[in-house]
Amino acid sequence: MSTRRPLAVFLIVSLALPLLVILIARLVTIQVPMAEVVTPDFEFGPLEPSSVTAQGLGDLGVTTSGIALPVIVRGDGDAGVGVRFRLLAGDGALFHAQLLDLAPARLTGDRSDPAGPWHTIRYEFPPLEAPVHGAILEIEAADLGDARVFLGATKEDALPAGRLSYQGAELYADQDLRVKPLRTATIWRLLAELRHNGPTGFAAALVLGLTAILLIATVSTRIVPRFSASRPTTTI
Repeated sequence: MSTRRPLAVFLIVSLALPLLVILIARLVTIQVPMAEVVTPDFEFGPLEPSSVTAQGLGDLGVTTSGIALPVIVRGDGDAGVGVRFRLLAGDGALFHAQLLDLAPARLTGDRSDPAGPWHTIRYEFPPLEAPVHGAILEIEAADLGDARVFLGATKEDALPAGRLSYQGAELYADQDLRVKPLRTATIWRLLAELRHNGPTGFAAALVLGLTAILLIATVSTRIVPRFSASRPTTTI
C-alpha cells in the first residue's frame, strides 16, 4: 500500500473538519445556561390566588430568550397549577406573556422537608432582537386551585438593578427571586464572546478543538485504508 494514501487522508480530513465545524457553529443555536439554577436561600410564598409578584431584572441584552426560576408546589391532587408569566419593559410595555402549568413542580417526595427539592421552571420566549431596559418579570397566580406555590429567593441582593415586590409593595432591598436569564445564540457567537470575555477559556476550547480534529484525522488514516483493502475486487 502506498504511503501517500494515509497522508492524503490525513490532509483531507484535517482541512475538511475545520470547515465543517465552522459551518455547524454558525448554523446551530443553543440555549444557555443548560444547567439548573443555584439552590435558593429561602421560599417566597405561598402565593395568594390572583396575586402578582414582580421582580426587576435590570437590562436584558439581545438574544435573551427566557427566565429560569426554581419553584416548589405543595398540595395533593393532579390538577393543573396555572401561573402567568409576563415580561415587561421599564415603562410597562408588554413584551411577552405566557400561562405555564407548574404541576410538574409538585412535591411528590417527603413533604416534611421544607427545603425542597426544587424544580426549575423555564419561562421561554422568542430571543430579543433589541435590548430591554429596566425589564420586569411579573408572576401572576392565575389558577392555583388547592396548590401552594413557593418561588425560590435569595438574600444576596443578586439583582442590584431590580427590586422584588408583592402586590405592588416593594420588599427588602437585598431580597430577590433566584432567577437566571436564558440566552439563545449560535455556537459561533458564544465562542466569539468567550474570546472577548475570557481569553484563557477560549484558548482552552481552541486547543481542545484542534486536538480533537488531529485525533480524528489520525484515526481516519488507519480506518480508510483498511476499509479500502477489505473491499472485494473483481478481475476481468
